[in-house]
Amino acid sequence: MPIAPLMQRFVDDELARSDDLIARTRAGTLQLLRDPSGLAATERALQFELADALQRQAPRFDAEFIDTLRRLVADEMAIRVVDGLEPVHVDHEAGQPRVLGVGAARLELEPGVQAVPIEETRQHVEAGGSG
Repeated sequence: MPIAPLMQRFVDDELARSDDLIARTRAGTLQLLRDPSGLAATERALQFELADALQRQAPRFDAEFIDTLRRLVADEMAIRVVDGLEPVHVDHEAGQPRVLGVGAARLELEPGVQAVPIEETRQHVEAGGSG
């Protein structure tokens, strides 16, 4: 089921405002990576290396962040739409048999037989007259 255009526009507008969220997330991550508290020398070196890589590749981080955010939002919206659908139980044994046509039938009236129009589309038609 497709997302309503108005809802999609709202989501797109909100995602367009995510630059500040991304910048704060990156800054917080850098701050945590630069905190050497309680780490061994090799762990500190690795953390500083990660912080340096994050700083150098900030545009890539930002692009991946927004792509992942868009994907997660789209997935969540799809789940909400599907969850909101009403389940329908069909009892196949209680249903009416289906009649399948194999092609167009040629219907001809016998001389002296007058066709009776069907007044309602659900009206049952019996052979030889109207029902």
